[in-house]
Amino acid sequence: MAENNDALRMDSAADHILSILGDDSSDGAPNAELEGANYNGAGQESPEPRGNGDDTAVEDEADTPIDPPPSWKADAKRRFRDLPRDLQKVIADRERERETHFSRTQQETVEARRASLAERAAVQNERQAYAHGLTQLIDQIQTIDPVLAEGHRTDWTSLARHNPALAQAKWSQYQQRMQQLNAVATQRQAIQGRIMQEQAQQAHAKLHAELDFWKDDRKREAFVSQLQKYLSGNGFTPNEIENVADARAVLVARKAMLYDQLMAQQARIAAARRPPTPGRVFRSQASVDHSEGSTRAQKLKARAARTGRIDDAAAAVLASL
Repeated sequence: MAENNDALRMDSAADHILSILGDDSSDGAPNAELEGANYNGAGQESPEPRGNGDDTAVEDEADTPIDPPPSWKADAKRRFRDLPRDLQKVIADRERERETHFSRTQQETVEARRASLAERAAVQNERQAYAHGLTQLIDQIQTIDPVLAEGHRTDWTSLARHNPALAQAKWSQYQQRMQQLNAVATQRQAIQGRIMQEQAQQAHAKLHAELDFWKDDRKREAFVSQLQKYLSGNGFTPNEIENVADARAVLVARKAMLYDQLMAQQARIAAARRPPTPGRVFRSQASVDHSEGSTRAQKLKARAARTGRIDDAAAAVLASL
């Protein structure tokens, strides 16, 4: 009974210490509370575990320090090292069990999610295969079925005029086969619509996780409109743009659009920084300074008037031209 009471008191003390260490807002040192954890409810000091003095292995184990849980903060680790060894062992064991349980739960969650994705992919593949099989069945019925083939070739107006009874019988068979064919086509269309709906939901979830603005309806609609214009400008038809349901294709197209926008912006910046090319300046004939030539011509004219020589007169005339 005494050993059971000691174990219960140790567990209570460990719970108390864990509650203290879990309070990150506590600024005071836990020495007083830790010391109180060493006493039982009667105010007596709890007995420390007693090892066998002859057992060397037990003594070595008692001397080995117990490391605090690696996930704890530095302050909690410091408090842990101040605890008695017995409390350290209880806390370390409980933390180890908790982390083991958390890791196991997390792994189970990952495996369950992986299994769910695999099951969903298998269902989609099965539906796609079924829809493809229905398409092949429709093609075969239209090609092989003699009633449909004959019905497509028959001039029902002419047949009804020449043989009303035969036309009525054949028309009834033809309409029955057409109804069966339309039922298969409707089933195929429903399966294809379900596949496209699930693909759109998966794409929406992936884009919501990859793009921060995707949860904002206004920003998402603006992005979709911008991307549609970009794809249209690069040769995509409206039908091709409408059928883009894979989130990976949307992300790749977004990267291409952002890259082209970046290149265009850099080109505009480079063009703005480039100095303008200087043009050739043509000076008009009126702007040419003839002051030096005019002075020389006046001197030659004065010389010709003074000397009267023909050569001086000719030089004066040439200088004035």
